[in-house]
Amino acid sequence: MTTTVFGHEDRTVGKYKIVAGFKNEPSYEGVMNAAAFRITSTLENHDHSESEHENKIDLVSHGAIFTAEIPPGGQYGVFFGEEFSGLSIPFHSHPSENIGMIMVKELDKNSNQSQKHSESHIIKTDGSGFDSPHVEISVGTEVKWANTSTDTLVIMSGLLTLPSGEAEMKHDGSQSVSGYSSSLYVEIIFSATGEGRVFPLIELSDDPGHYVADFIPTAAGKYSFRLFGNIGEDEINEKFIGGEGTFDEVQPSTEIQFPFELVSQRELQASTVGNKESYNKMSSLLNKMTILVVISLILGAVGIGTNALTYRKIMKR
Repeated sequence: MTTTVFGHEDRTVGKYKIVAGFKNEPSYEGVMNAAAFRITSTLENHDHSESEHENKIDLVSHGAIFTAEIPPGGQYGVFFGEEFSGLSIPFHSHPSENIGMIMVKELDKNSNQSQKHSESHIIKTDGSGFDSPHVEISVGTEVKWANTSTDTLVIMSGLLTLPSGEAEMKHDGSQSVSGYSSSLYVEIIFSATGEGRVFPLIELSDDPGHYVADFIPTAAGKYSFRLFGNIGEDEINEKFIGGEGTFDEVQPSTEIQFPFELVSQRELQASTVGNKESYNKMSSLLNKMTILVVISLILGAVGIGTNALTYRKIMKR
């Protein structure tokens, strides 16, 4: 059984944080998608007010607070400290697409409650849902997700479907690095063959710092994205390899075809190549047979002529 893993790879490169992956997940063979990068600055913007920094937690984007791949029988825990006081944190799972909500009680700063008074709460999931999808906790509680299913599950914060309807990558409210689409490129590499092609990047007009390169993956499997170019005076050359623990592999399109499964372009090409090779072999064999037939006819004619001469000589005697 194939386990589909959804996610992105994030990496700090100098003063930048780069999150890489497919724009739309899951990604399917033969379906339009894009190599996508979200680039933010790791340098703190001191122009922001103190209240803006206090409210910078991204509650809705996929995996902005936490993302974890949990194997069968495994657990994953997140500690909710004072920064989550009074907040409601949505979460969901993949590939089962179940949803839940963690509601953190408002911290009474006049009380003796503190993060040192730790509690824990376990949310079990068998892949069909969460046993307690809506949980109310106090500041200082560790929430653990326990996978009781037989498949690997991915648990992440954020809404399952974003208000924009677009499967966005996570970001943490850092300052977007915008305006460098003309100096950044991506080489998309199909891992199975090592074949690569360079595409220009386009920055989304409604989402600063989010750069994409549209393409149609024509084969299922792992892909790698090499981001290179310049951000101002800083040279960028980073390779992000898809697969387990990073970003999604391209899935066969048969998984979403209904009611009939169609022959893929890859299979058609393989069939065409095979038929061409068979035709070439048959044509070569026919040519050889034709030559043999001609030679046989010539030898036969020579034989008949020789016999005729011999017969005439005998008759003259």
